[in-house]
Amino acid sequence: MRHFLEVVLIVGAYIVYELIGKYGIPNVETVAFENAARVISWESSMGFFWEQQWQEWALQNFHAAIIFSNWMYTFGYWPVIFTIAIYLYVKDRSKYVYYRNIILVSFVFALIVFSILPTAPPRFLPSEFGFIDTLQIYGPSQYTARDSLVYYNLFAAMPSLHIGWTLLISLMFIRSKVFIWLKAFGVLYPILTFTGIIITSNHYIIDAAGGFGVMIVSYLVYEGLLRLKHRAPPLTNASSIRIN
Repeated sequence: MRHFLEVVLIVGAYIVYELIGKYGIPNVETVAFENAARVISWESSMGFFWEQQWQEWALQNFHAAIIFSNWMYTFGYWPVIFTIAIYLYVKDRSKYVYYRNIILVSFVFALIVFSILPTAPPRFLPSEFGFIDTLQIYGPSQYTARDSLVYYNLFAAMPSLHIGWTLLISLMFIRSKVFIWLKAFGVLYPILTFTGIIITSNHYIIDAAGGFGVMIVSYLVYEGLLRLKHRAPPLTNASSIRIN
C-alpha cells in the first residue's frame, strides 16, 4: 500500500502541474506566443539572444549534435529521472524522500513562474524567427505534434525543469559517495541538457536561468524547512507529565 501511495503522490503532483498549466491560464497559447516575443526582445536587449545562431551553427557544422540532442531531450530526461528515483527508492529511502520533496517544492515554484510567464518554445515560432523544429524533422516524434497538448503543456518553456531537475541530479551525484564516472556524469548531465534544449529549439537561455533559479530556491526552501523542523522542540509526552 505504501508503494502505491508513493506512485499516486508523484503521478498526482505531475498531473496537477500539467492541468493547471494547460487550463489555469485563459488563452494560454496566445499569451505564450506573446511572451515568447518578449523573451526574445529581452535577450536581444541584454546581448545574449544566441539560440538561433547556436542551432544554425550545429546544423551546418555538427549535425550529429542535433541528432544526439533530440534523442537526449526525449529519452535522457524522464527515463533517467525514473531510473534514479526507483534505484533510490529501493536502496536509500531517506535520500529518495529528500530529493523527491525538493522536486515537489519545485513544482510549486515552477507553477508560479509559469503562471506569470507562459512561454511558447522557439520551435513553435513562425519561420521568420529562423528556428528549426529539429524534433519534427529528425525525430523522435514524442514532442512534435500539437496533438501532444492532450498529454503535455507544451507552452511551459519558462522555467526549464529540464535544467532544474538535471542540476538537482548533478548535485546528488557530486555529493554522494559514488564512482568517479558517476560524478563525471553528474557534471556533464546538466551541461549536455542545456546545450540540447537550446540547439533543438525547445528552450531559450532565459528559460534555463529560470529553471536554475527555481531549483536553487526550492533547495534552499526545503533545507530551511528541515532546519526549522530539527530546531523545533519535541512535543512533550502527556503521559510523562507529573502534576506536583
